[in-house]
Amino acid sequence: MLETFFSEIFNRNEWLCLFDHIFSNHPSFILYIVTSYCINNRSALLRVQELDDFKYFFHHRNPISVQTIVNEAYRLSEVTPVDIDPKRMIESFQPLTRGQYPVFNKYPKFIVDYQIQEKEKLRQEEMNYIRQR
Repeated sequence: MLETFFSEIFNRNEWLCLFDHIFSNHPSFILYIVTSYCINNRSALLRVQELDDFKYFFHHRNPISVQTIVNEAYRLSEVTPVDIDPKRMIESFQPLTRGQYPVFNKYPKFIVDYQIQEKEKLRQEEMNYIRQR
């Protein structure tokens, strides 16, 4: 859902409504939306047995109101204990500077390391393939 920014699971009007709420809250609200979506679709998710069905579920619309999702997300944000609240780990939205984009170098280290490992793995596989040929 985060890959497609909810565009596959909500129609245009629902998506616009959802983003009104996302942009008017702390960025961590996005995580509450994801959690709310999973909670509200719990029974369907618990019946999923195949990985492909699981992937399909999160890439297609399901019969649920965006308002139900948003209301549950607000409820979750209110009852989440402070020590595990994502607000502590995610910075608030920052406006862009005028003229050019600011330097962004705060990528999570584990993601960068994973990408480097995957590139190295592909390079090794290609070298092995060339040697075998």
